[in-house]
Amino acid sequence: MVNSYTRQNFTTGEIPTAVKMNQVSENIAYNKEAYGTGWIEDTETWTYASATTITVPSGALLKYQKGDKFKLTANSVELYGYIVDVADTLLTVTGDALTNHTFTDNYYSKIENPFGFPESFALSAFQNLSIYQGGLAVISGWGFKQSTGGAGTLATTVTYGITFSEIPVVVVGTAGLRAGSDPSNLGELNSAFGSPTGGYGFSATGFTAYTADPANASLRCGFTWIATGAL
Repeated sequence: MVNSYTRQNFTTGEIPTAVKMNQVSENIAYNKEAYGTGWIEDTETWTYASATTITVPSGALLKYQKGDKFKLTANSVELYGYIVDVADTLLTVTGDALTNHTFTDNYYSKIENPFGFPESFALSAFQNLSIYQGGLAVISGWGFKQSTGGAGTLATTVTYGITFSEIPVVVVGTAGLRAGSDPSNLGELNSAFGSPTGGYGFSATGFTAYTADPANASLRCGFTWIATGAL
């Protein structure tokens, strides 16, 4: 961030130098960019560390925080995501997978909806993630369990695509029955299934969902869930 030239300097009768006027112009341009698109250009060097981490200069804890958004260009591809953890020289991120290329056009944002930022990211075929200001994360997901042909209870372990800092609030509901073969096709869960569904063993990393077994080995019992908590 460039230095501001304060109003006080003008009210003292001091004649601004060319350098100080340049600082004023740069600050105006910085604010126009940040408030116009929501993105703040980061002129410091970002370097690939892994598919989910970025190496940055020392002092990151004073600049970034959990829940900030970022975008960068790697190998001519624009990548977006969330910052989910911050260390002095390392950002842990989620969203688009980082690639091992030189990073250019690096930006970050602290507002809710900077221009062009995706509404959510797929953590897997069964989970979508959104993160809000201050590091509040919301994961929506679904799953199913193959019937055993009995009349007992089916249990499915759900592991979140990210780790919460504490146990999140989780709501689990019934999604229906399915007879198809594609495990990623939510549309196949199209028959009513009103048996009770619950969740137990909640933790910061996941939970176990339970559904009643329809006693038909050709069917699968579906469920949906949403988890809300802090990073």
